[in-house]
Amino acid sequence: MQYFPLIKHTLLESFSLNGGWIELKANSDLTKEQNNYKFGTLKYDNGLSNLALFQGWSSNYQKVTSGMPLYRKSNILGYIANDNTKFVFIPEVSINPVFNSLTIIPVVYNNWHMNRFSIINFIPQNLSSKIFNKLLLKFTLLDDWITPAFKFEGEYFSMKTVVKPSKPIVLAYFTYKGQIFKLELVGNISKKNGQNNKYINYKNDSWILIEGENNISSKQAIFFATELRKMFSVVLARPLNTTQLSKKGIDKSTHRYLTEDLYFLEMRFRDNKNKLFITEMFQENIDIQLNNLIPNWFNRNCQIFCVNRSFS
Repeated sequence: MQYFPLIKHTLLESFSLNGGWIELKANSDLTKEQNNYKFGTLKYDNGLSNLALFQGWSSNYQKVTSGMPLYRKSNILGYIANDNTKFVFIPEVSINPVFNSLTIIPVVYNNWHMNRFSIINFIPQNLSSKIFNKLLLKFTLLDDWITPAFKFEGEYFSMKTVVKPSKPIVLAYFTYKGQIFKLELVGNISKKNGQNNKYINYKNDSWILIEGENNISSKQAIFFATELRKMFSVVLARPLNTTQLSKKGIDKSTHRYLTEDLYFLEMRFRDNKNKLFITEMFQENIDIQLNNLIPNWFNRNCQIFCVNRSFS
């Protein structure tokens, strides 16, 4: 399984992507619509997303009044420049209408805003054949207090001992809206030799893997990421950030493995530097009983959701 984001950027980083952008419709023939591309740049800066287009889509407004809603377009596909294997999918972009007190005229807009977008390795058509039932999540400080399973193995020919990742650790099972989910800890152990091979540094990378019985929507994936971030913030008594949210799946018709990295608007906190304290805290082998905490946390949210619905 590919652990890292498709374009090597976390949710906390700022970056930009140049490319061609097109409206993706049910009957779109993408091989014949090159003339309809709008060229521009998607800019992502600390959770805020903006799509700046050159001669972008027209609003088609005859008149613009202050009471008009946002002007929206759905299902925008971006072809990333110099990369023909990855794309950008934006489920909705919007613009606030511009009100001019002197003249009211149709306006060609260039700057579009979005709440989330995805970096994907497939063209989002024929979605009924694409199943996403796994989520890969990473949070700040996760590597410092929870370690994936690993094992020591000896190399027969070199007489050296090597460290290798072991099978994922099942942390908990929980039920949400009638579906059972398995939550696991997965990771990598990488090593780096020190001065003149006198010592070896081992680096731990941990991820949370959630696997469902059925398809997991992007909305549900963001909900799980947000709730687990809140829960881990309570456990560590300090605010955390989501740094990666990747949906993993397969195309049933082509048997190709699919990845969708979600970038979404979420409250950002400065990265906490008290990592030593966290490490020392969990060196005491305190059992925080994640196998009970996680299902109780999601049962709590389900109960709140059901109560709110009953009063609405």
